[in-house]
Amino acid sequence: MITDIKYAFRTLAKSPAFTVVAILTLALGIGASTTIFSVLNAVLLRPLPYPNQERIVELRELDEKGKGMPVAEPNFNDVRDRSGSFAAIAKYTGTMDSAVAGGSEPVRTNTCAVSDDFFRVLGVAPLMGRLFSSERPEQDEQGVVVSYGFWKRVLAGRTNLDGTTLRFENRSFAVIGVLPPDVEFPPRVDIWFPAKIFPPNPSRTGHNWRVAARLRDGVSFEQARAEVASIGQQLKRDFGVETDAASFALTPLRERMVKDVRSALWMLCGAVALLLMIACSNVANLLLVRANARRKEVSLRAALGASRGRLARQFMVETLLLTLVAGGVGTLVAMWGVGLIVGFYHGNLPRVGQIGVDGTVLTFSVGVSFLLGLVLGLVPLAGVSRARLQDELASRGVSISPSSSRVRNFLIVGQIALTLMLLVGAGLLVRSFQRLLEVDPGFQPESAVAMNISLPMPEEPLPVVGSSIAVVRIAQVYQQLLERLQALPGVVSVGGVNGLPLSDNGSNGSFIIETGAKPAETLPELEKQYSAFKGTERMGNAEFRVASGGYFPTIGIPLLRGRLFQDSDAPDAPHVALVSQSLARRYWPNEDAVGRQIQFGGMDGDLHVLHIVGVVGDVRDEGLDADVRPTVYVNYRQRPRYASQFSIVLRGRGDPATFIAAMRREARALNPEMPVEFQTLTQVVAASLDHRRFTMAMLGVFAGAALLLAMVGLYGVMAYITSQRTHEIGVRMALGAQRFDMLRMIFRQSFTLVLAGVAVGILASIGLTRLLASMLYGVRATDVATYGGVIGFLIGAAALASYIPARRAMKVDPMVALRYE
Repeated sequence: MITDIKYAFRTLAKSPAFTVVAILTLALGIGASTTIFSVLNAVLLRPLPYPNQERIVELRELDEKGKGMPVAEPNFNDVRDRSGSFAAIAKYTGTMDSAVAGGSEPVRTNTCAVSDDFFRVLGVAPLMGRLFSSERPEQDEQGVVVSYGFWKRVLAGRTNLDGTTLRFENRSFAVIGVLPPDVEFPPRVDIWFPAKIFPPNPSRTGHNWRVAARLRDGVSFEQARAEVASIGQQLKRDFGVETDAASFALTPLRERMVKDVRSALWMLCGAVALLLMIACSNVANLLLVRANARRKEVSLRAALGASRGRLARQFMVETLLLTLVAGGVGTLVAMWGVGLIVGFYHGNLPRVGQIGVDGTVLTFSVGVSFLLGLVLGLVPLAGVSRARLQDELASRGVSISPSSSRVRNFLIVGQIALTLMLLVGAGLLVRSFQRLLEVDPGFQPESAVAMNISLPMPEEPLPVVGSSIAVVRIAQVYQQLLERLQALPGVVSVGGVNGLPLSDNGSNGSFIIETGAKPAETLPELEKQYSAFKGTERMGNAEFRVASGGYFPTIGIPLLRGRLFQDSDAPDAPHVALVSQSLARRYWPNEDAVGRQIQFGGMDGDLHVLHIVGVVGDVRDEGLDADVRPTVYVNYRQRPRYASQFSIVLRGRGDPATFIAAMRREARALNPEMPVEFQTLTQVVAASLDHRRFTMAMLGVFAGAALLLAMVGLYGVMAYITSQRTHEIGVRMALGAQRFDMLRMIFRQSFTLVLAGVAVGILASIGLTRLLASMLYGVRATDVATYGGVIGFLIGAAALASYIPARRAMKVDPMVALRYE
């Protein structure tokens, strides 16, 4: 074996061009495969860092149509008290963007409110300190647990947590524990604080909580699912229209975490597999050509006594040496590619901190390299295993083995087909992305910048009608900031809203269409009205936004009827609202919405009736590919309770980024501890497309690499065939054939393979691209224009790859060719 290895090194060193091309081709395929596997391993394959992670489930309510939704607090309490299937069950919020002081500097970070048994559900132990527990409710009420990253980044990794406090939600919390670095649930959360600081919400239609639970030992998933479904049905019978839940559903936590990215990752895995197959077929073609050129050498070795097993081992050693070196280079490519993917993808990729080239990924890379070496090592045998040794030794020149020709042709057809599939997939995603960019978002993102700020709501209970003094002061801070920014040089207009479009941080709920009856005066009375009117024409559903009057002209939302918010809309004046065009059309289709009244107190607890004073244009809040949602806008000066997080939008003359320094200075002048973040509205729109852009870009890169490999492979095969047919070409030209006839002959042979590959690729693409249907917008999976463009582009590239060998055939000198051996 050592002799074989030494011989393989010498043989490969004598053919540096072949060796370098083969290694780089395989390294591209192995590197891409290793890169995607590292993401797949961290996100989908690697077990969650929690004991018996398969027994952790998520609980969701199901409405009468079977649609899942978060859980109302009373329903959570009932499931917790009635179910016997769970060892622990906990509620938690989604990620909350909070202004946090008390660390090395004020920061904006993600926080999450959790109930006592949250960490018991996960089954994790603290890295430092302790976690929440139902056995210490009094001590834990003023404590928080922080992530490892936050502890290192903001708390400077201090080893003694005594006296370490953080301030947010207008409270001071003692840091009682630090989680291990691999705990990332919910994703991107840095601070977990007790949910008990919020007052109980008796509404069974307020879907404010997510719920996780751990199954008891001996209880199967199916048993638990049947039990919670029965509890949900019983609650529906007991409370009727007072609850939206007709049943409950359980989902494994792991499955729920990767739901949004699973299809995209598996699609990229399929694309990488196709790319790897193309790379392997390319190298297989090179090996066949090389084996054909070495047939006389192999025949001579066989004549001197080498067995076929000995010859096969030599080919296998050479190929394994190639693939293992390519695997090493591919691993370096993967290390670079992983960093590129993590930096490029800004969407909600779970467990992103664990993506990297670790031992499992290295094992995968070595395994793929070894497997490819074994498979490719068999390829050269196709050209020599049936050779007649006497004929090979007696022949002059190198003949083309018919079996080798068939294998080469098959590989080229396969490369073209696989490349077409990748190009069609990338083309469909590009066309879909273009259609999305043509969608009107409902606002004008150009020349505008947003400053995101956070101010804590007061700790004391709020009055039923109106706002406390502390809440009014928050609105006054916003007003002062808006006035300061409006006075800056070059500013056209300024406005604010509690949730920017396309940023996925809005809220929605139900409202009552008032008909002149006496409005509710207490929250319990309002709850009864919601229950009574549910399912009737007096009940509506809409997005809820808190905004200033200047927000609409600043962001470019048109006023269609009525007026915008004015200075006269003071806190003690009648509360006013603006509604979107879609809401006006839905609830007052043949009437004017201006002058109507609605009750939207279920959102912020303020029971003032809202008087509609204007209708504005629709905005796509949930994404460019989502339908517009009816929206109600209330005045931030009258209803500031929902504006603890506010986005100030500024439109100026020139580059919006030039205003950032001045905006930060004015914000810090009002409150030095107020953290701020900036983004242009163009960046907001771009961020909403991150997931689609990432998938499109990755598939485009793989398709481009596949096209390059396929064209190089086609060029190599046609160049080899041309060189082998030099004598034939000389004879033809000596008998009167013209140069154009030689060009046509080479192109005919080339395009026979190309068109066969296109035909196979079209049939395969029609079936496989249907898997992309859920990722497309405005484009069908069988879009004729995309197929036509891709086929034309592929044939053009194939023509270019075939032209150089054909041109060489045209220049053959008949006299030289006739003497060619």
